[in-house]
Amino acid sequence: MWQLNLFLITVGGAISCVACLYFYLRARRNVSSFSLSLFLFVVFSLIMVLVDPIIYSATGDIHLDRFIWYATFSLFDVLAILSINLAHKYYQINLHRDSLVIVIFFLLSMLLQVSRYIDRDIVETNALGGFYASSLQFLNASVWLYLIFVTVFHVLRAKQIKELK
Repeated sequence: MWQLNLFLITVGGAISCVACLYFYLRARRNVSSFSLSLFLFVVFSLIMVLVDPIIYSATGDIHLDRFIWYATFSLFDVLAILSINLAHKYYQINLHRDSLVIVIFFLLSMLLQVSRYIDRDIVETNALGGFYASSLQFLNASVWLYLIFVTVFHVLRAKQIKELK
């Protein structure tokens, strides 16, 4: 059940962040640290949603499927962090506070994936089961809400600057 909730949070958040990106770029009309990070956040979130059903039972061997599951999502988290860093270097833009929140999200998500795999398949305690499910949902919902709030703030600030000119 929690996988469905996480899927709905991610899809709903991705759709809302695409709208946020549209309004942000419409108001600011430039590439910034936030717009780069938001774009990459949406791209990697949508890739994860699309890959999820494919890797859920890729081989039929439950232990191998779990490894593929956790390793794939951890890899995507690392790739997202690297992509954000490389995009900032390419555009010669410093990493802004709001972009750092996105990087921290991917880092925490990766740590959750690795911790859960170790707990579930290596140590075999299954102690993090409920924590893992609720943490991923909370983390996703929190970052989506934060990004929506920040977008509204940036758009309103850009409108104020336009009115002053």
